[in-house]
Amino acid sequence: MSVQKRFKKLLLELGLNASKAGKVVGVSPTSISRILHGESDPSRKVLSELIKQYGVNANWLLEDVGEMFINGKAEPMKLDKKKKTKDTDKKIALLEQENKFLKEKLEDKEAIIELLKK
Repeated sequence: MSVQKRFKKLLLELGLNASKAGKVVGVSPTSISRILHGESDPSRKVLSELIKQYGVNANWLLEDVGEMFINGKAEPMKLDKKKKTKDTDKKIALLEQENKFLKEKLEDKEAIIELLKK
């Protein structure tokens, strides 16, 4: 399942449309729509807010690993505020690097397939 499909599934689970989701995470409804249509991936800000507000598992959202929510259900994360920002930012940065690597691998595989078709 793609990031956009998981993002759609998440918003349905949370009962949010693009407008409401944008307000919750502090971005425009257009930004949310771009994610829903596969035109962009969720930004660091969107991920951070989804984790903070609902306990969304970023591994699930970006890579389809694990469950949708860190604690099994949508609930705000309760973390030490000083530690939260640093830890979350580090995790998001690592996930973004992994996501970039996986996209490059996919592009390489697609290029090989195209070559084999010729």
